Amino acid sequence: MRSLSSSISLVIITSVLSISLIYSFLIVLYAWTIEDNIFNRLVNDEATHITEQFKRSGEVLPPKADYMRLVENFTDLPTEIQKEYPSNPSKVEYQTSSGKTLHITTIKLGEQHLFLLADVEQFEVSKDNMPNLLVWLLVIACFISAIALVVSLQTAKKITGPLKALASDVNKKNAGNIKPDTFPENEIGLLALNTKNAFNQLNTALDRERAFTKDISHEIRTPVAIIQNVLSASKEEKTITESNFDTVAEAVANINQITSILLALARSESNQTGVVNLTAELESLIINQYDFLLAEADKHLDLTLNFDGDVKVMCNQNLVNILMLNLLSNMVRHASGDNADITLNERQLIFKNQTQQNAINSPLASGVKGKQSEGLGHGLNLIQRICEQSNWQLSIEQPPGYFIAQISFGNTPSNT
Repeated sequence: MRSLSSSISLVIITSVLSISLIYSFLIVLYAWTIEDNIFNRLVNDEATHITEQFKRSGEVLPPKADYMRLVENFTDLPTEIQKEYPSNPSKVEYQTSSGKTLHITTIKLGEQHLFLLADVEQFEVSKDNMPNLLVWLLVIACFISAIALVVSLQTAKKITGPLKALASDVNKKNAGNIKPDTFPENEIGLLALNTKNAFNQLNTALDRERAFTKDISHEIRTPVAIIQNVLSASKEEKTITESNFDTVAEAVANINQITSILLALARSESNQTGVVNLTAELESLIINQYDFLLAEADKHLDLTLNFDGDVKVMCNQNLVNILMLNLLSNMVRHASGDNADITLNERQLIFKNQTQQNAINSPLASGVKGKQSEGLGHGLNLIQRICEQSNWQLSIEQPPGYFIAQISFGNTPSNT
């Protein structure tokens, strides 16, 4: 495979050499053309002089130049002219078999048609100097090509150097090794920047895939095992008890919760953010889901809302809806007592409910749950994952008789 540097050098040298040869050809052609035009002008000037003298004196004077002569009869012309002239009377230059170069023009003097011939062989400079001229043109072409070779090598090195460096960085398969600022501010720098962005996107997608594969295999295994155990026990007993039914329903609910969160986190769309009105989203969620959650949990729970107007933040709308739904669901399922509070302001979102459970150590760790909890201990850990994706901070407070989940928005609120 030919290197890019060699290709660039070859293109430049070929172009320069081609231009030099074309230019040399044009010089030779121009020299011949100028020389022929000079001879033609001399012949035409002599013909004009003879014609004017004839008009003044009526005499046909011989040409002043000794290399010119008048021919009265067509048959007296050289054989080469007699053969070609009838078919091409506009032709002015002829080559004879003896090597002479003749220029011819016709003169009308009264009723006579004469031919003025000029033997210009002795004045042809280009023919005599053509070998030397070609040698000099060849030397100049070689000299220019040598300069072009040096320039092409430097240019190729300048162009391919950053590309080789970029190829080396890309070969390391690490976006951190690609530093667009070190490359020229041209197409190569833009290529480096786009390559780095592409690597980052690929690495992010790969990280999401690895996390999803790891999480789904870990998180789903437990509820599936519970369902299998219940089904095995029910098959032996040939019936399903209410307790087993509740256990299966709880496991299925956890599978749905885990799956929805993990799929949302695994999608590339989870990185796309925009301004979301949390107040409107939370109100819509409560209106559409709260009564259903209460009926499913067979509970009565008065909900107090402390909303500080419209709170707008930069986040992913899909993720934040899943987060708030899971927090609301957990609050309804695990709350004791008759009251629960939700507080939303520009700094934080707080879910507070009464509970009879003892304080839980490391409640955000995967698999950790309270002794009285019927869940699997993954809900808060997955909610924390969503908060991390949104650059939020999730904290759990457990004063006596209460469970409080607090999300701090930090510097992300965007009041618009």
